[in-house]
Amino acid sequence: MRIVLFYMALSFQAAMLFAQTTQTIVIKADEKIHAIRPDFWGTNLLYWIDDDASLSDGGLRQGIKDAGLRLLRYPGGTVADNFHWRSGTLDNINMFPFQSGAAETDFDEFIALCRQSRAEPMCVLNTESWAIKNDVKGGAHEAAEWLRYCKRQHYQVKYWEIGNETYWHPVLSASEYADLVNIYADSLKNVDPEIILGVNGHWDIDFVGTKERIRPSSLSEVLALRRNINSRADHKQYETFTKKETTLPITSGAQKWWPTVAAKCGDKIDMIIVHWYFAPAQLDLVAEKLNQLQRLWKNAHPAKDYVFNMSEFNVTTKTPQSFMHLTEMMGLLLNTGFDLSAIWPMRMEYKKPVLFNYKDHQPSIFNQVFRRLSNQLTGHLVPVSSTGPLHAYAAHSEGQTSVVLSGRKVKEALSATLQLEGTSSGRRKCSVWRISGDEFDYKMKEELLPVVGGRVTFLVHPSEVVIAVFNKSTG
Repeated sequence: MRIVLFYMALSFQAAMLFAQTTQTIVIKADEKIHAIRPDFWGTNLLYWIDDDASLSDGGLRQGIKDAGLRLLRYPGGTVADNFHWRSGTLDNINMFPFQSGAAETDFDEFIALCRQSRAEPMCVLNTESWAIKNDVKGGAHEAAEWLRYCKRQHYQVKYWEIGNETYWHPVLSASEYADLVNIYADSLKNVDPEIILGVNGHWDIDFVGTKERIRPSSLSEVLALRRNINSRADHKQYETFTKKETTLPITSGAQKWWPTVAAKCGDKIDMIIVHWYFAPAQLDLVAEKLNQLQRLWKNAHPAKDYVFNMSEFNVTTKTPQSFMHLTEMMGLLLNTGFDLSAIWPMRMEYKKPVLFNYKDHQPSIFNQVFRRLSNQLTGHLVPVSSTGPLHAYAAHSEGQTSVVLSGRKVKEALSATLQLEGTSSGRRKCSVWRISGDEFDYKMKEELLPVVGGRVTFLVHPSEVVIAVFNKSTG
């Protein structure tokens, strides 16, 4: 009896251990959430960094293609509001990025790169340089001339952003920005009514623009400093004074950015653009905040079907876990129904993760994840259900089901079981690819595992990303 009880106790302990270290993920491959657009997978090309020299040997061009980048944003972010497309130069050399010349990637070269890499181009229009000169119509004319040039050259650029992070600078209030958008929209749509034209704002619908939060007694001085930037020292003085005179928190005030923009110009635009540089703890907020934004626009304009575009995103500070944070963020963007996304930057000597090493263009650890997401998450996003530390999302196309797992919260090796439901459950093999390590010092492994009754089981280790693919060629 003691022996039986001893073995029963062992069996119970083993069962409890298994229960603690196993997570089952159910994938409902036949239930479609929404289609995944091919151009969801994007990045920011920075015209002064990804320049003639960096593209000269063909290595970076091939790397862009190999990474599955299907959307390239030009000329960058902040720089766009200091950039004139025809000359390919800055409006003010004493403002970011503080350099300009013939060696940068001009617009024609950018389009050639897009064609070579089969990426969709997306352009950001200059608003701030014109608004600070009280010449919004001049800016709208420049924008329309850019679009006319595209049509003459048969460049077929359909995505256009009106300004970059306008809510962060003190030149335009939400109401003034909306008025500018109306003028730009009329000018651009007169050239081509089929373009997709976007407005920008913060991910928090309670955000109040910087201009509205500047102390009223200081606003005229802030704008005077902005108009008279003639040196790096002037630029620093302008930024320092503006920061000092801006009220926090960012939700202070009654004139919220997005409701104002939606009310004044929502009928003339087609795309809603947000940027999010997130701390890891904010990952739990992403779905809620982006859904609030989508509801705001749906309530404001029920008949419109807007494109939602996260045209810049990254972590706030790079850590060894950043590649997992970014993998999870892409899943959250897909699950909230975002149509487009573009990680910033593609390559740069910077404090954030990149896709390529700045000097030798080596693919980063997130690049390796990204290229598999782009190539294997096709068709439709499908539901997954699970409880446990693994973050999971999945997609299904004809003949293939792909599942992405992040082991960021895994403390010790965990047994993951994927259970396919639907027509894919008859597959007999599953390719399991995994990666772990540092940004440019990582390890990858791939194995082919048997599938029994639509079920496959394997270990997921702490701090690794796993992508499992069931497809016809393996089953």
